[in-house]
Amino acid sequence: MTLLLVDFGGTRLKICSTKDSQSKLEIGVQPSPFDYRQMLRLVKEYQSEQKEDASQLALSLQGPVDLDQRGSWEYGPPQKRQVIRRPELNEACLEIGLPLPQITTNDVIASAFGLAQDGSGCNIQLSTGIGARVLRQGKLLVTNDLGPILSAISKRRQLRVGASTRTYYEWLRFNYLHDWLAPELKGMEWRQLATQDHPDVTLIAEIFISFIEECLSVIAELGDFPLYVSGGGAAAMRHRLEPALHSLGHKPIFDSSGTAAGIAGLQYLLRQCSVPILTVGPDPALA
Repeated sequence: MTLLLVDFGGTRLKICSTKDSQSKLEIGVQPSPFDYRQMLRLVKEYQSEQKEDASQLALSLQGPVDLDQRGSWEYGPPQKRQVIRRPELNEACLEIGLPLPQITTNDVIASAFGLAQDGSGCNIQLSTGIGARVLRQGKLLVTNDLGPILSAISKRRQLRVGASTRTYYEWLRFNYLHDWLAPELKGMEWRQLATQDHPDVTLIAEIFISFIEECLSVIAELGDFPLYVSGGGAAAMRHRLEPALHSLGHKPIFDSSGTAAGIAGLQYLLRQCSVPILTVGPDPALA
């Protein structure tokens, strides 16, 4: 049995083919396309290069994923938001020659399962979008409407910078909202941007830190959880974020798996999965 694990994030598309849910993972990484069908075609090309037919497919997806209850998955920039229904996704997989997805989940949730291997922890993901999820004893924690609260932090709470006021989500929707960046910074990817000695880069780090602080103030009411930080933005700006968080009394654990936490999370979920098709979530909150 060959497993095909796919992490379709806002910045990177990561694909892994493995014989079982225990094996060491060799992961292919490339820039994420903007179209989900193109993503599936790239997955099929990767599978063909491996010369193995996949019997199971697991997807970690950017954006709100609720393909069971509401029957939809949303992704893309606000002005070009795409809503994909389960029948559309299944049809596209079959048309391209892939198995039907056994697991679909949001990328922040997948990373949480990949990082919190002992079953408990808070994962805050900082990348093209931002989000947070908490696990307790191997289960996704939604106690006290945690998901909507964290969504409010990212999408409704306002952050004023200079003469501009925007939500965290608007400030950090990075692939699509470059308008507030200085001209010399526009078009840069995270790793390139993080090396720049520029006030706008300092501002991004400050927004990240503020978002983490607000998330932790909510999560602290639910218990004491290890803090995991993942995503392309976190990896690129670790040298700025880690000292600042330590000075605030936090001990973050940064994803050191080569941005593969989402893939590792899918591998873990496949080991636990006991139903034919599963949406891990639902995840109505994150974008």
